Amino acid sequence: MNTFKKAVSIAIAMTFVVSMIPAAKAQTVAELQAQIQALLSQINSLQTQMTGTTTGTTTSSYNFTRDLTVGAKGDDVSALQQILIAKGYLKVAAPTGYFGAMTKTALAAWQKDAGISPAAGYFGPKTRAAIASVSGGTTTPGTGTGTTAPASGMTVAMASDSPMSGSLISGSGRTPVLAVNLTAGSASGITVSTLKFKKMGVVADSAISNAYLVENGKVISQFSSINAGVVTFSGLDMSVAAGQTRKVWLAVDLISGLSAGNTVAFSVESAAAVSATDATGAAVTASGAFPLNGGTYTLTTVSSPAIASVGLTYGSVGTSVNAGTQQVLVAQMTSNVQNSAVKLSSINFKVTGSASKSDIRNVKLYVNGTQVGNTLPAVAADGSAYFDLSSAPATLQTGSANVQVFADVMGSPSYNFTFNVLNNYDVYAMDTQYNVPVSATISGSPISVTINPGAVTLTLATDSPTTNIAKGGSNTVLAKFSLYAAGEPLRLNFMDLKISQSGSVANWATASNVDADIRNIRLVDDAGQQIGSTISTMTGGTGNGQCDLAAGSVTCHFGTSGSNINYLIPANTTRVISAIVDVQTTADFTSVTAELPAQSNNLRGQTSSQLGSTAASTGSARSLAANALSVSKNGALGNTTYAAGSQAVKIGSYTMTASSAEGVNLSNITVTVSSTVATSLSNLHVKVGSTMIGIAYPTVAATDYSFSGNIQVPQGGTAVVDVYASINTGTSGDLQTIFKAYTGTGAVTYSAVTGSALGIAGQTVTAGGSPTLTVGNNNSLGNRQVVMGTTGVSLAKLTLTDTAGYEPIRVQSIKFNLNTGSAVGASFGNLMLKKGSEVLGTVSMTSAAPSYVVEFTPSSLVVPQGGAAQLELVGDVTAFTVGNNIENSTTSVTIGATANIVAYGQGSNAAVTISGTPSFVTLTTLRGKLNLSGVAIGSSSNSCGVTGTTSGKTRSATDNLTCLTFTPDGPEVRVQTLALTFTGAALSGAANFSVSLIDPATGSTFDGSSAVTTTGSGQTRTATFSFTGTPLYSAKSVYVRVNSSGFADLSTSSEGLDVTLNASTDVSYGNGSISGSTASGLGLSSDTVVPLSLTSVTYN
Repeated sequence: MNTFKKAVSIAIAMTFVVSMIPAAKAQTVAELQAQIQALLSQINSLQTQMTGTTTGTTTSSYNFTRDLTVGAKGDDVSALQQILIAKGYLKVAAPTGYFGAMTKTALAAWQKDAGISPAAGYFGPKTRAAIASVSGGTTTPGTGTGTTAPASGMTVAMASDSPMSGSLISGSGRTPVLAVNLTAGSASGITVSTLKFKKMGVVADSAISNAYLVENGKVISQFSSINAGVVTFSGLDMSVAAGQTRKVWLAVDLISGLSAGNTVAFSVESAAAVSATDATGAAVTASGAFPLNGGTYTLTTVSSPAIASVGLTYGSVGTSVNAGTQQVLVAQMTSNVQNSAVKLSSINFKVTGSASKSDIRNVKLYVNGTQVGNTLPAVAADGSAYFDLSSAPATLQTGSANVQVFADVMGSPSYNFTFNVLNNYDVYAMDTQYNVPVSATISGSPISVTINPGAVTLTLATDSPTTNIAKGGSNTVLAKFSLYAAGEPLRLNFMDLKISQSGSVANWATASNVDADIRNIRLVDDAGQQIGSTISTMTGGTGNGQCDLAAGSVTCHFGTSGSNINYLIPANTTRVISAIVDVQTTADFTSVTAELPAQSNNLRGQTSSQLGSTAASTGSARSLAANALSVSKNGALGNTTYAAGSQAVKIGSYTMTASSAEGVNLSNITVTVSSTVATSLSNLHVKVGSTMIGIAYPTVAATDYSFSGNIQVPQGGTAVVDVYASINTGTSGDLQTIFKAYTGTGAVTYSAVTGSALGIAGQTVTAGGSPTLTVGNNNSLGNRQVVMGTTGVSLAKLTLTDTAGYEPIRVQSIKFNLNTGSAVGASFGNLMLKKGSEVLGTVSMTSAAPSYVVEFTPSSLVVPQGGAAQLELVGDVTAFTVGNNIENSTTSVTIGATANIVAYGQGSNAAVTISGTPSFVTLTTLRGKLNLSGVAIGSSSNSCGVTGTTSGKTRSATDNLTCLTFTPDGPEVRVQTLALTFTGAALSGAANFSVSLIDPATGSTFDGSSAVTTTGSGQTRTATFSFTGTPLYSAKSVYVRVNSSGFADLSTSSEGLDVTLNASTDVSYGNGSISGSTASGLGLSSDTVVPLSLTSVTYN
C-alpha cells in the first residue's frame, strides 16, 4: 500500500472514531481525544513521508521524577511514550503527551517482558528505575521540557501540550492555538528574531484581529503582520541559552460575526519560518519535523448568552504621596462585565515615570477589597507589575467590580510614577460560560502620582526604661526615642535634650549643682553611633555642647543651626536614640525626666534637599532609688517544730529584694542565733537555693556568724537566703535566727551597698520531744467468708498518722499477726503491703499455727510530717487440697503489739513512739460460698421469667411475690435450708398460709422442697424449707409463691406484705459433694447486710 493510500485509510479510520464518540461509553472523552491526537500524528507522519522528509525514531533519555498513570499529561508522558514506541510496544506514530488506555496496555506488556511485578501498567519507582537503566537515565540539563538539545544550531518542535483540535468562538481573544519548543544547541545560545506561522483553512486573514506570542502566560510580542495567511512576529530579540528550551504559544483574537463551520489551523511550515543567529552572529537554520501542524479548529458562534465582554475604566487615586508611605492606592479601575462572569487569570501593569521602580514595593492586587494573587516584592526593572492569577483566578461578576492596586512607596522623593494597563491583551480573562478567553477594552486615563519628600517620625521607644535609677550609676539610660526616616535618607543637623528634675536640695540653675547630680550627658543610637559630643561637665549657654540652665531643668544642645552635627539616618530606617548620663553618688534629686523638645528645620532630606522638623517626645519620670537592697523574713516559711536530733533542718529564711534601679551582688552576710538554745545547735550554714554560701560552723554559740560568697540579687528581683542547722539530741525549747548585716556592690554602678545592725528576726523554731506514730483501723473492711484459691483479697486497711508533727517519720518494719485459732495450715500466701498502687513488699506467713507472723521492711515508707499514710495488706487465699485442714477455718488479722512497728524520725533518727494495736478482720476460708439476692416479681431485673405487680395485687391461691437467686462462688454449693419471714398488715387476722419455691425451669418446686405452711401469728409469719442438696454450679433463680386468698382485707386501706431474710443464718448450705470437702451447715458470709429485703407488695 503506498503512502497516499495509508493516509486515506487512516483519515477514514479517524473519521469513523470521531463519529462513534457519543456511543463510546467504555472510554473517557480524554482517552478518545488522546487516540484522535495519535491518529492526527500518524497523518502528519505520513504527510512527511509523502513530501520526502523522514525523521528517525530514537529513545531519548529523560529524568522521570513522578509516578504516572491513566489521566496524566505532560512532557514526561511523551518521553515514556517515545520509549514504548521505539521498543514496539505502543503502536502510534508519535507521542501524544496523554497517558490513556493504549499507553497503560503498552506499558504493562513492557513490564511483563522486563520481569517487573505487578505488570499493571502503572509507572512507579520500580519501572522508573528499569526505564532509566535502558534509556540513559537523565535529560540533557536545562531544557526543562524533556527535549534533547542538538549539538549545535537549534531545533523547533511541537510542544507536548500544544492545543488539540476543537472550536474557536467568534469574538474570543488571546485564544492559544499552537505551542512550540525552541531549543538551542549545546554549543551556543541563539537569538530568535523572527517567527512565522502559516494560517490554513477557510478563514480570511481579516478574521484575525490580533495575534500574540505568549510565554508563561505573559504576552512577549504582538504580531507584526498577517499577509497571505502568514502571521509574522519580527524584531523579537528572543534569547535561548545554550542547551536550553523556551516554549512559546501562538494566541489569536477573532473578530465577531464570523461564519460558523469554517475551519482554521496554524503551523510552522518550514525552517524558513524561523530566523535566528548564534552567539557569533552567524545565521542558524532551524531543524525539525516540518511542517509542525497544530490542531484544526472549527469556528462557531454563541448566543443566549453572547460571549462575555470586559471593560476596565481608570478611576481616581491620590495625585501625591509622601515618600516612605506604605499601602498607598496607586491604581484603581472599575470593571464592567456583560453577558457572563469572567475569571481574571492575569493582568499586567506597566509602571512609567521618573521614580525608581525598586522604590515601589509590596505591590498587591485587590478585587472588591479582597487581595488576589501573590504580593509582588517590587515593580520589576522593566516597569512591569504582572499578577499571575492562573492558579486561583479572581471572578469578575457581571456588572461592575472594583480593581485596585496598593503599594509601599519607599523612596524617589520629587519624582513620579503611573500605573498603566497599556494594551488590551495585558488583561487575560476567561468567559465562565464557554471557557474561552475574551479581550478586554481599556478606557480613561491613568493618574500620575508625585512623590513628596520624606518625613521623620519621632516617638518614645517601646522599650524606654521606666524603673528606678541608682546612685553612682554610670551609663544610665534615662529614656529611649525612636526616629524613623521615611522615603529618603535624612540628615539631622542639630537636636536638643532637656532633662528635668524634682526634689534636688540644690537647684540646677548653678552648673556645679548639676554636676553633683549628673555628668557626661550624651545621645547614642542603637547602631553604636554617638550624636554630637559628650557634655562631660556643665557649661551654661546656647552653643553646641552647652546647656541652658534653670532651677528644675537643663536643656543641652547637640549641634545648632550654625554648627551642624550631620547625623545621617538611612531611608526607611528606624534609629533608637538613648539619652544617657552618669548619675553621681552625691545625687539627691527625687526623680529626673528626659525629653527631646520640638525643633524646626533641624532635618534635611538627602534626595529632595527639603528641610524638615522633629516633634517633641518625653520619657518617663525616673525615681532615684533610696535603698539599693531590703531584707525581710521570708513569709513563705512559717514557724516550725523539729524533734531533737534532727539533722540539717531549715531554722530561718530571709528574702532580699533589690531596687528596680539595679541588681546587687552581695559578698558577705551576718547571722546570729538567739542565746537561749544556741549551744544546742551544730553545723550552722546558709544556702541560696541548693548552693552553700561560705563555710559551715560545727559548733554554735550566742555570737555573730559571717558567711562570705556571691549572692546575686537581680534588678527589681529577689534572692532567698535559708539558714540551716542540726538540733542536738536532748534539745528542748524555742530558737530564732537574726539577720544582722550585709555587704556588696551595685551590679551596674559597682557602688558600695551595705546594711548593718539590722536585727531582722526570722521564724520561731520549736525543738524537743520525740516523734509519735498512731496506728488505726480505717474500718472499711468487715468479717467475711473468702473462697479458697481467690487472689488479691484485702486483709487489712490501716492508717499511720504522725501525731507529734516534729518531722517526717521513716517506717522501718511492720508486723501483722494472722491467728488461725487452731493448728491449721497457712491460709494465705503472696502477702503484699501496698500504699495506693505502690507495692512496698511481698512476703509469706511465717512462724507456726495458730499465730502466724507477717513482717514487711519497706525501704521507702515515709509518713509526712504532721500527715498520714494509708496502707493495705493484700493476700491470696490458699488453694484447696485434700487434707490441708484449712477449709472452714478462721483467720484473724491484727497488729499484735506496739513493738510490731519500728520507725524513726527522718531527720533526727530518733526512735518513734507507737500507739494503737488494732484488730482488722476475721476471715473464714471455704471451698465455695453462697450469695443470695432477691427482687420483686414486678421488677424489670427479675430473672425468673414471671410477670406480676407489687402494688394493688389481687389475693389468690397462686400469688407470685419475689424472685430469689442463689449464686455459688467456687466450684459448687448445695443449699440445705432457707427460712423466709413475712410481715405486714395483710397478715392481720389471717390464718397461716402455704408457701412454695418454684423452679421456673420446670414449673415444679425447687430441689425436692415441698409447699410449707407458715408458722407464727399476727403480722409475723415464718416459712422454713429443706432441700435435697442438689449441687449448684452457677446462679439459680426460683420464685416464691404464696396462697394469699386468705389475707386480710380491711377495706379502708391497702394491706402491705414484706418478705425478708432476717439473718445470715436463715440460709444454710454446704460443699458436701466436693471431693474432700467437709463444710456443712454454713450460713451466708457475715458481711451480708441483713435483714435482706426480698420484696414489698400491697393488696387491694
